[in-house]
Amino acid sequence: MCKAVEKIKEEAREEGKKQGEAEGRKQGKYSMIIKMMKNGMSDDMLIKYCGISPDELDKYKQALSAEA
Repeated sequence: MCKAVEKIKEEAREEGKKQGEAEGRKQGKYSMIIKMMKNGMSDDMLIKYCGISPDELDKYKQALSAEA
């Protein structure tokens, strides 16, 4: 195969890998925050230790109430 085609394929694989890893981290963070909320962690603690804003916390709360 042409080296240019191989290079394009490799770059596409790397980009896909990066996107997958980012999505995995996002899902992991979401799961962790939801579990912490279910276990009664305070809003202040969630904001401080999870590095989220109060607005982001509100979105997590909405998602949690939608699950119920």
